[in-house]
Amino acid sequence: MTNEAMFTNLSDAQIEDALKQYAKLPSVVTLLGGIKVAREASRKQALEELSRQANLEKGKQEFGEKLSKMGKLPAPPEGIYNVYMVWREEEEPQGEPEEVEVVKPDGSKVKEMRQATIKVNKWVVETNKGFQVSKSGTSTSGQSGTTKRAITVYHRNGTNLEAKGNFRSGAEACKHLGVIVGSDSANRALARDGYIAEPYTGTDFTVAQ
Repeated sequence: MTNEAMFTNLSDAQIEDALKQYAKLPSVVTLLGGIKVAREASRKQALEELSRQANLEKGKQEFGEKLSKMGKLPAPPEGIYNVYMVWREEEEPQGEPEEVEVVKPDGSKVKEMRQATIKVNKWVVETNKGFQVSKSGTSTSGQSGTTKRAITVYHRNGTNLEAKGNFRSGAEACKHLGVIVGSDSANRALARDGYIAEPYTGTDFTVAQ
């Protein structure tokens, strides 16, 4: 057994005694000191993990207590049979609507009122929510069907908006247009670079899969 293995198996009290016993041997003192530092770091990490888990459990408990209070909601208006809440990404308008000239893919120009939006995570409440099991299909062109994240992207050029394409998500649009996302969300990165996004419900996407 090497000296390192032997010292590693010592208890904390034995390591302290060994530090005194081998005080005149720098190599042993350095080894014992390293073992102490490693143990302290390991204990600190374990305590931090325990604290994190405790905070998670506390957060879950507090969240559950708040949700339980929802059971005391008043009787719903006529026609409301259930309430559905989901935490999801939603669009929120930014600034005031502006009249802009939109250049369509065919080159034609039309005047439209547009308002910039950004994506934010929020609780969304829906009433009389129905659920059904369905299979996700593909379009006749072989491309994936539209999702709630699909967007049409325009680029502002003065008072004109130039169509840049239809994308399955903001991340796909950023990749195609060369927009650097960094630590921001894809849709905010698009807005930062002068792009305007609006929901798209079709299946004709600019980037093929």
